Amino acid sequence: MLYEAPEQDLYGIWRLMINQRYQGKGYGRKALELVIQRVKTRSNVKELLTSFREGKGSPKGFYEKMGFKKTGKRTESGELIMMLKLQ
Repeated sequence: MLYEAPEQDLYGIWRLMINQRYQGKGYGRKALELVIQRVKTRSNVKELLTSFREGKGSPKGFYEKMGFKKTGKRTESGELIMMLKLQ
């Protein structure tokens, strides 16, 4: 689920969900690589955002392996925001 607001050059991943039995097989990585490729084709986009909750099953490590960094900010619902620099 990708949020796109081209008028603001704002792009963010709402959710990337892979059924537990298919995790660890590269599907999430490939899906995220395709999303990153798509966003990079947009003009003036400098970053891709996502967010996560800490705890069991958190995608934090996955996003870190893909190059996302914590921003120190939180969403209104309390999720931690991460950012991937694209340029």
